[in-house]
Amino acid sequence: MTGMNSTGPWWGTPVITFAGVLLTLFSTMWISFLSRRRETAFRWAEVKRKLYNSFVQACRELERTPVWPAETGPGGPLDAIRDLAVEFEIIAPRRVTERASATLAAAERLVEHTAKIRTESKPGHGHTIAERFRDDHSKALDHFSTAVRDLLHAVRADLDVKAKFAPLAARSPE
Repeated sequence: MTGMNSTGPWWGTPVITFAGVLLTLFSTMWISFLSRRRETAFRWAEVKRKLYNSFVQACRELERTPVWPAETGPGGPLDAIRDLAVEFEIIAPRRVTERASATLAAAERLVEHTAKIRTESKPGHGHTIAERFRDDHSKALDHFSTAVRDLLHAVRADLDVKAKFAPLAARSPE
């Protein structure tokens, strides 16, 4: 058995070396790609979190705005909601943008109803709402609160918040 050789072909070593270099190169590129992607996602998550927080704060401010006295107009919070809603179209996913749009529509209906109450009635004792408008106002406020809650669920899903949702507090009475 003098003619047996236990080494591989002469070209095997360079091919295996070249394959190892390619594998290392692609692995490094893949890890770099994933790292950049994660950093970008983290940066956008922080921007989204700030936007969502500002939007919900403006919604809560509108929710707390009383009908009377008329000097405390809902225009400020509604303007903030409108301004922030534009940003949703830029950075939020479709589901969140749809919920923000529904919330904006509910906010506009609530403000329109408040304006109607202010033009067609006068404040009752202790700045109460005229009885003929109470039910409709309560429905508009409930619709708005539901829209905000639905938005919060979509926002939490977008930000990948796994903790169980529980609202902080109920809205204040009239």
